[in-house]
Amino acid sequence: MFTLGGLQLANKDSFEYLGMVFIKTHDMAAAAEQMLTPFMAGCRRIRQFASEHSLTDRPHSMLWLAKGYALPASMYASQIWGTRYMKQGAEMHCPLQTVHMCLLKGILVVKRTTPNWSVLRECGQEPLQFYWFRAAVRFYNALLCSNSSTLTKVLKADIEMSTINKKCWSAEFLDASHNLERSGDFQHHVRTCQTIPQSQFVVDVKKRLRSIWYQANQLGNVDQMDKAAKYHNWVALPLRSVTVDGPPFSVPRYLHLDLGKLTQRNLARFRLHSHALRVKTRSWNIMMAPVISVACRQFKMKNTLFSCALACKCVPRGFNL
Repeated sequence: MFTLGGLQLANKDSFEYLGMVFIKTHDMAAAAEQMLTPFMAGCRRIRQFASEHSLTDRPHSMLWLAKGYALPASMYASQIWGTRYMKQGAEMHCPLQTVHMCLLKGILVVKRTTPNWSVLRECGQEPLQFYWFRAAVRFYNALLCSNSSTLTKVLKADIEMSTINKKCWSAEFLDASHNLERSGDFQHHVRTCQTIPQSQFVVDVKKRLRSIWYQANQLGNVDQMDKAAKYHNWVALPLRSVTVDGPPFSVPRYLHLDLGKLTQRNLARFRLHSHALRVKTRSWNIMMAPVISVACRQFKMKNTLFSCALACKCVPRGFNL
């Protein structure tokens, strides 16, 4: 037992320090769940602001607000608790990412079953993992350059411990760097306590995140049934070249136009294969043009910018609505 000023200190399973929760099992999931409250509050402010200023039918404005209000609310202490969500394949595992996807799908007014990767690309946004990973690299570089020798010693000790304890911060950070183009170089920098080149790292993370679309491009006829693959091969705008500061994807022009909420919704649902057309229950392939033509006549879009004839062609790649 520990005492302070003659009083016995209470034995707790968890405590909060600088706004972050720590528990005795060293599981950082509790800290991530705690961030849900401010993150959901940021999402609520976006919806409230959009409603008060008549922006609910302006998707581009709401997406800009999402980056300005919701994204910062997800960043607090993410350098520490976010390492478990930085691995390839774990992009959608964090509860904050689930809330983020609900926000984006609400802006586009599409079903919750719409593929997350397609929604992110349609909105021109990266998953939260990208921002957390970038912040972790900045945090690591800052520790190395700190004027506190204690911080540097703690980092070096943690790196040494990563070989025997896979739950420590350095171990999860190193594990997250797998499948990056220069993962070997980055891991060598960490193990030898050298700073990581920020620009090279950001480019590699962006390349890894968009690798899902390279896989979709290689799918055969059977796998073309996948919604994300159909979106990529039929309607998505071409992928941008990967740069450090450039936007990840091009946002379709229809999200910038004043089309009205109903038309915006119908366009987004059609492009993301989230509509209720009868053709959705049938096999999508090049031999079904007559069936698609009949279904398209049932697809009522008032004041839309593309005709049924265009819809019958499934809105080819590069169509810039």
